[in-house]
Amino acid sequence: MVSPIAPVPPAPTSPPQKPFFPILITILVLFLLSAVGLLAYQNWTLQQQISTLQAQPTPAPSLTPTPTTDPTANWETYTVRTVGLEFKLPNGLKENSPFEEMVRPGDTGKYLCATFNASTMFSACAPNSFGIGTTSPNFTAGRGGVFLDFLGFRVKDGKYYAKFLSNTESEIPKELVKEINNSQGVKILRIVGRDQTGEAGPILGSLGEGYVGALLNISNHPDFTGLAVIMKLGNVTTIDLFDQILSTFKFLNTTEVGILEASVIRSPTCAGPQRPGEICEAPVASETFNITNDKDGKFTISLAPGTYKLQSTTSGIGKNIRNPDFTIAAGKIVTQRFDVDTGIR
Repeated sequence: MVSPIAPVPPAPTSPPQKPFFPILITILVLFLLSAVGLLAYQNWTLQQQISTLQAQPTPAPSLTPTPTTDPTANWETYTVRTVGLEFKLPNGLKENSPFEEMVRPGDTGKYLCATFNASTMFSACAPNSFGIGTTSPNFTAGRGGVFLDFLGFRVKDGKYYAKFLSNTESEIPKELVKEINNSQGVKILRIVGRDQTGEAGPILGSLGEGYVGALLNISNHPDFTGLAVIMKLGNVTTIDLFDQILSTFKFLNTTEVGILEASVIRSPTCAGPQRPGEICEAPVASETFNITNDKDGKFTISLAPGTYKLQSTTSGIGKNIRNPDFTIAAGKIVTQRFDVDTGIR
C-alpha cells in the first residue's frame, strides 16, 4: 500500500521591505532645513544686535589735556619801577653785576637805563647783553642817538615808525618787524638788527647786525612815552628766546605802583659817604626824577653817587617823608620809604 505523500508546506513569505534611499533623502532634507533655519535665526539675531548698536550714540573718546610747559616758569623776575614794567629773564642772561635802574639828566631832559651794572653808565645806556632804555622827548646830551633813545613806536598806513626826539620819526623796514600782542596785553614791535648796505652803522630805526630789539609804548607817564629793548644775539640768546622774554612783559596795576615826581637837591659832598672833616668841592645840583612806590610804600631811586636831600614834591608833601637825607655810594642802589599818602590806589 502506497503511503500518502504529505503536502509540502508553502515557503514563509517575508514582509515587503521599504526602500532606504527615500528615507535618507528625507533625513538630509530635514537636516538642511534645520541648518537653513538656524542660519536664518542667527542672521536675524545679528541684524538685531547691529541695529541696536547703531541706534546707540558712540561715546566720544575721553581726551586728557596735555599740560603745557611754560619755558619762563623758573626765570627770575625783574622790575623797572620808574615805568611800572615787570618782566622775566633766563639765568643765561644774568651777569655778575646787579641789574640796576637809573634815571639820569642830560643837558636837557633825562634818560632811563635799566640793565646790569647801569650805575657805571653816564653818557648813554650801553648794555652788554640785555637792557631797556628810553629818553624824554626833550632830551639832549651832546651825543649821537642810539637805539635805546627811542620813545616807542607808531603804525600808520601799514608802515612802522620808531619815535625819536623832538617829535621826529624813523621808518623801520617792514621785513625787520614783527608785531607781538602778548598775553599780558602789551603790544610790542620786535625788530631784527641789520646794517646798512655798503655803509657803517645800522639801518635807521633798527639795530646793527647781531642784535635784536623791541619798541613798546607807555601811556600816562609824566616823562616817558615808550621804551626800547635790546638783546645781543648768540648761540643761546636767539630771536626765539627774545620772543619768550617779550611774552613776560607786563605793566603793573595802578593799585600797586604809582608815580610821584619829586625834586632832589644834591648836597656839596664827594661821591660816597662823607668822612668827618672832609672838604668836598662837588657843585650843588638839582634834578627831577620819578619815584615809583609799591603797595608797601617803598620806592627805589638810582642816582649818581653822592649825598642827597629830598626837598619837596609836586604835591607839597615832602616834609612828611621820613629820612629825607640819604647817601648813595658808588655802584649802590638806595631804598627809601614814604610815610605819606600819595593818593595812589
